[in-house]
Amino acid sequence: MKKFWKALGVAALAAAVPVRFQKDDATGEKTFQSLLVSVNVGPGEEGGTSIDINFGDGVLTQAIGGLVNAKKESKLFTEDPEEAVLFADGQPEAAAEEPAAQGEEAEAAKEAAEPEATEEDFDPDL
Repeated sequence: MKKFWKALGVAALAAAVPVRFQKDDATGEKTFQSLLVSVNVGPGEEGGTSIDINFGDGVLTQAIGGLVNAKKESKLFTEDPEEAVLFADGQPEAAAEEPAAQGEEAEAAKEAAEPEATEEDFDPDL
């Protein structure tokens, strides 16, 4: 039972001892972060002091959350530009069929919309 209380005491210290301190000069807000908890102290309404305690917003939990989010986002990126175009809207079939069906029509509309620059369009004095 003593080991349980020691482990609980170590966990409480890890949650309570500040590891990182940040101060925002513009708002006067101070942020104290421990491994598991974040405490924001700043000016409150009507001249008082505002204290916000955020459980699960500590240094350790932010690092773990960043790793998990980075792994999730890595699935969204690709080195193959053709594959990136195919999966642009999340539905590969629709994106793959659309350019093939409208390829010639889109090219003709693009040429009609963009006027071609000629030598007369440029000012030689510049």
